[in-house]
Amino acid sequence: VATPSAAQENTIWSLGSFYVGEERVTADLAPFLLAAPSGEVELFLATQLVDEARHAAFFDRFGAEVMCLSEDDLRGRMREVERLLTGPWREVFDDGLRDVSNRIKAKPDDFGLFVEGIAVYHMVVEGFLAVTGQTLIRDYMLEHGLYPGFCEGFGLVERDEHRHVAFGVRFLRDAIDSDARHRATIERVVLDLAPRAAHVFVPPYVDDPSEFVSYGYTSRQIYGHAYRALERRMKVLDIEIPPPEELLPGPISEPAPAAPAAAPAATAPAGGSSNGSGDIEAEPA
Repeated sequence: VATPSAAQENTIWSLGSFYVGEERVTADLAPFLLAAPSGEVELFLATQLVDEARHAAFFDRFGAEVMCLSEDDLRGRMREVERLLTGPWREVFDDGLRDVSNRIKAKPDDFGLFVEGIAVYHMVVEGFLAVTGQTLIRDYMLEHGLYPGFCEGFGLVERDEHRHVAFGVRFLRDAIDSDARHRATIERVVLDLAPRAAHVFVPPYVDDPSEFVSYGYTSRQIYGHAYRALERRMKVLDIEIPPPEELLPGPISEPAPAAPAAAPAATAPAGGSSNGSGDIEAEPA
């Protein structure tokens, strides 16, 4: 396969971020499972933990067989890729997710802290950062006919992540319904971490985070996709987020106008994307 140069310069840092990130979210989810406030939440998080471990194994195979990493085991390859990750990634996964996971481990009966953790994990790390990256990378690869087997697997990863995010939004909505004070916690956490998470989208070779191109998408498209997804989910919680110029390091594109309604084809997927997630928004070229 002849990989376009635009993809070559982005692959190692972007897929490397997912590679290490999937292992990290697997490890950091364990304290959430032990601190689950109900049996139903515990059962769901147990299924999510298995999903995340399976995702980590999927990316490890890609790293070993396609990225041709030099180490001969999963942890060695993780260390090899982690050395390449940028400061913003570490701010989100070390200062954000790992920090709250450790605090939940120390205080498993603190429900307010658990709410904070779900906001970090499901709203920012998965809902704002991961789902946006998955959508844009997979769409680029499909458009250019790259790694069809990987794209199929990546679509299944994306489907799992949408299920996780839906759980997070529902859990947070129920938490607010039980005690409106949790709304302020969620707003504080998301509005603090999301602007830092937006910098994870910026390739390491870019000098200006306000204007760049990655995987053939402009920063305006990338930020626009992430912003609108976050805005939509926060509205479910009755939380209004600041305008994009206050939240993101660069401007966003306007959403493409909706296409006229048409009868679905018999072979069309169930949602707006090829994996049936229904969460992909068209962006203007």
